[in-house]
Amino acid sequence: MEVIIAILLFVILLAAWVYLPFIPAVSELRRPKDNQPVRVTQDSEVRVHFFAYGHHEFMEKHLAEPVSRCLAEGHTQQGELEDGTRFVILNGVTDQQPPEQSEAVIVSCGDLRLPPEKEYTLEMYARESVHGGAGNTYRAVLSDHDIALGPNSTTLRWVHACQSVNAGEGCTLWGRVSAGERLTLDKDTVFERLNAPCIEFGEPVDPLTPAREGERLDPGDVPHLIDDSAGRWLVKGKLDIPDNRRVEANLVVTGGGRIGDGTTIKGSIKSHKDLYLGRGVKVDGSVVSQRDIYLDEGCRIRGPILAERVVHIQRGCVLGSPEQATTVSARRARVAPGVVAYGTFWAHEEGHVMVVPRKDG
Repeated sequence: MEVIIAILLFVILLAAWVYLPFIPAVSELRRPKDNQPVRVTQDSEVRVHFFAYGHHEFMEKHLAEPVSRCLAEGHTQQGELEDGTRFVILNGVTDQQPPEQSEAVIVSCGDLRLPPEKEYTLEMYARESVHGGAGNTYRAVLSDHDIALGPNSTTLRWVHACQSVNAGEGCTLWGRVSAGERLTLDKDTVFERLNAPCIEFGEPVDPLTPAREGERLDPGDVPHLIDDSAGRWLVKGKLDIPDNRRVEANLVVTGGGRIGDGTTIKGSIKSHKDLYLGRGVKVDGSVVSQRDIYLDEGCRIRGPILAERVVHIQRGCVLGSPEQATTVSARRARVAPGVVAYGTFWAHEEGHVMVVPRKDG
């Protein structure tokens, strides 16, 4: 009898041990709780203007009445929102500069001129332009026209101008900076996420005179080429293309890559290691590397540029075009003065406008 009881207990314990891993699945089948689609991305992550448009809506909802009163009477309006946050509304003519108290939402019905060395802890908005003094710190700035940030200014969340944004020398731009027409960053500026139809880094330089397309490179001239089907060249190991060649294919390289000066790639290129593009290289498609990307002077890249680590960009490079916006994305970016980009430039950790050390590849 004792043997039978022992066997039954063993069988019960064994069945429980086998069934245990399936309990969550059986429970979910009986009473589903995870049957809703997962929201992978949010508007705030995808739309670079999300916060700027949201602030417009906020003012329409909470500040429309005092703004109308300010415009009608021509006098500063002050008060508190429902949550106790202070606001100051300036007429933008006789009072372009806000009061010394900066812990308030600031709205200007015209231009807004700000003194230097101030910290503005809440959002500000101008129906005309914002002219910031040197050394200021801003939470967020919105303008229906232009924004000029003085040298050594810092932005903490976002900046948007319907026309242009100009960041002076030595600015630190955390978060997002966007403009409806043009965005200009002076030297020694640090940035994260930029978006505008035209982004200029430092003083513009004259572009290199486009070289004539070189001799066509055939697959048989490429060492370590293991497949050239369907318009794609797969290279095992390092790729080294001589100067002044024309490649009419997409390139995939398992090692590093060097594209010689003046070469044209009528396709895209992807490298598993560092990728170096020589002086005046043109790429019609994308440039992707699982490590670093080096663009020498005068490169012209029409498609996206994606680097898992660092992108190094020398003067005179043009990324995208007025007709075809593009995206540059890297963990860190080193951009020399004299570079122009069209579209979005995202340095996930830090971008820096600086003199970029040269690399010979």
